[in-house]
Amino acid sequence: MNTSRKLLLAGVAAISTTAATSSAFAQSSASATATSSVTVFQPIALAATAQLAFGKVTKPSSGTQTFAIAAANAATSITGSGSGGTFVPGFTQTRAIFRATGEGGQAVTFTVPATVSMGGLTLTTTNTGTTGSLSGSIGSAGTLDLGVGGSIDIAANTVSAAYSGNIVVSVAYN
Repeated sequence: MNTSRKLLLAGVAAISTTAATSSAFAQSSASATATSSVTVFQPIALAATAQLAFGKVTKPSSGTQTFAIAAANAATSITGSGSGGTFVPGFTQTRAIFRATGEGGQAVTFTVPATVSMGGLTLTTTNTGTTGSLSGSIGSAGTLDLGVGGSIDIAANTVSAAYSGNIVVSVAYN
């Protein structure tokens, strides 16, 4: 064999031996580390501290009127195409207030129904905002109030009766 061929064969043999040796020493296992963590919060709770109350109203003598209570401050208003409807003096109108309590400084979201059946009337709700943060900071208790108001359409032919319904509100940490 000529010298070039011998060198070529020797080179191929060396590469094969190196590859075989590398395979024999290949890594057969590996490991990695991940960190685990947890942040513990106080349980979240929700309580109705005030009820939405329209008091007593007189229905309009004609047409339909919308009786409303503001979520922010319980201000009352009457609008619509009817006439003669009033909030009866001497009866208090209040907005509902829902108080969330839990871990201070944490963001929460309230879920409020858009409408509530009141046994023949429909309450359309309004609120002071469905997201916010509890007062205080982590490690202490915090609170956040949600005001809920709403409006009811009352027509001249609405049956005279006491109407009521349940406003079911929920709250969750974000």
